[in-house]
Amino acid sequence: MLLPQVRAQDSRSGGPDGRIDRSDDRITDAPHELLKKLAGGDRRSTGNVDAVVAAVRITPALFGALFEGMLAGDPVVRMRSADAAEKLTAGNSGLLAPYKRRLLREVAASPQQEVRWHVAQMIPRLTLTRTERAAAVETLISYLGDKSAIVKTFSMQALADLAENDAALTARVLPLIEELTAFGSAAVRNRGRKLLALLQGDAVSTQPGRGTDRAARARHGDGARHDDALLILRLQQALDAPATASARRFWEKYLKGAASFRGVPMAGVRRAAHRRREPLRLVLREGPRPDGV
Repeated sequence: MLLPQVRAQDSRSGGPDGRIDRSDDRITDAPHELLKKLAGGDRRSTGNVDAVVAAVRITPALFGALFEGMLAGDPVVRMRSADAAEKLTAGNSGLLAPYKRRLLREVAASPQQEVRWHVAQMIPRLTLTRTERAAAVETLISYLGDKSAIVKTFSMQALADLAENDAALTARVLPLIEELTAFGSAAVRNRGRKLLALLQGDAVSTQPGRGTDRAARARHGDGARHDDALLILRLQQALDAPATASARRFWEKYLKGAASFRGVPMAGVRRAAHRRREPLRLVLREGPRPDGV
């Protein structure tokens, strides 16, 4: 089991020049006691998540250790830490504020589906700058291609939440949710229908004039980016079709949970990519090649 290393707290005062002698700095291998409570068992169980949530509510300073758990080497600890963090921030989003950048850059980059669907729930709770918001949107759109229906569902919801009162983002998100609603799993289709009703209602209710024009420009003037996202989403859906649970389990076990797999044999990957080679050239911004992709 791999848990985050904890740096020994530095209680030394600085010298005459204000500098601290760090010659005896050390890294301890002892995991935080809070994370020890989240270890053990497998990802089918939430373990002691409720007890950890209760402990952090009593002592909010423990949230920092919990956040590190989402980056632990043990996938069970990562999953349960993300679950606890999501539960805690549902009623107290301020806990996330000091960790906003790391959530978007480090935790959101996790390939683990349980971490991803909790990240998707937490992102709309953040107060984001324009740059951070753009990065969050790209992350959530990439999550729409995850093999997990739960990741897709929560990512669709998060995108819809971010698109509220944002005509340009609504225009970008609508065709993606329409695609998933048409071809996704039962859970994805069900959530998609509800979100489409809300988003299409918002689009229709946009005040005529400048707002409507802006939405139209976003839909048509920025069409290349929309088309790229749709092409990628369709390729990901095509890869889901030949996926097998046995292949997925084999490779995830082989790499000890370090990465997630769809479970598609390489021959299936080649066939799916070959069928879409021309559209993919556009996405990758490559010129035509006589020898194919």
